[in-house]
Amino acid sequence: MADAASPKNPTSGRKTGPDPKVEKSKLLAAVRSSQYALKYAPDWLKEDKDVALAAVKFDGWALQDVAESLRADKDVVLAAAKKGGASLQFAAAPLKDDKDVAMAAVRQNPYAIQYVGKALLDDKEFMTFAVKRDGTALKYASTKVRMDKDVALAAVKRNGLALQYVSTVLQGDKQVVITAIKQNPDAFQDVAGDLRDNKDFLTVAIKQYGWILRHASEAVRGDKEFMAKALKENGMALRYAVPALQADKDVVMVAVSSDGMALQYASEDLRSDREVVEAAVRNTKKASAFAGAVDRIKEMFGLG
Repeated sequence: MADAASPKNPTSGRKTGPDPKVEKSKLLAAVRSSQYALKYAPDWLKEDKDVALAAVKFDGWALQDVAESLRADKDVVLAAAKKGGASLQFAAAPLKDDKDVAMAAVRQNPYAIQYVGKALLDDKEFMTFAVKRDGTALKYASTKVRMDKDVALAAVKRNGLALQYVSTVLQGDKQVVITAIKQNPDAFQDVAGDLRDNKDFLTVAIKQYGWILRHASEAVRGDKEFMAKALKENGMALRYAVPALQADKDVVMVAVSSDGMALQYASEDLRSDREVVEAAVRNTKKASAFAGAVDRIKEMFGLG
């Protein structure tokens, strides 16, 4: 007796079963227009490479619905990664360490780095590629890679906040730190302690980024000689001086002479001091808005 029709035996009697070719054709059309079509397909069609490729080319996430054997097929996984990088999470383990596949995934979606295999996280070439897409990808790198200065520079150039993920040694490297701060001044919070309190380094950095002083130690922010030099470069850094220096006339005079708007950070008494206010207003008339004893100051400068 002839076998009943079955998808796996399309040459047998077909009176009681669907035509496999027709079913495949229907599904191919469906997966090219719906991300859910493959999910509800019969298992034998999920094992079909043509169907799998069509599905993942429409929506990379369809990789989760293909047969397990096809999640280990490079052609299928690569196609999925190009369409949706995060689909890498559904790939067979060996393909997560495949450089072509991983690069395609990260190129499409930098956050796919979290699904990359450990071998590539220890690969300098791959990680350099990844951090150039998203500096914070360094978070997933191996200890060895996070100690590599070339990779670190590429990461912080893309995103200064990636400084938090470089090795402790490189958090104290002036070139790496300056590159990070230039991209995002808030990166200073992750600078190594020794460099964070290095007055020569800070004096240079403050020229452009006065607000990095907020991350400096109180000892540095309370050093009168250092702060006077810093304020000459960036008067607004007075905001981060310790209160005692904000009430020190010599220090405040340096600040408001550099930037009159620094008057807003002087102590209340000094904001009513004629000499201080004169210096601030001489720098910019807008500084008068921060002067104390407003009525007296307006009278003093004929602003009323």
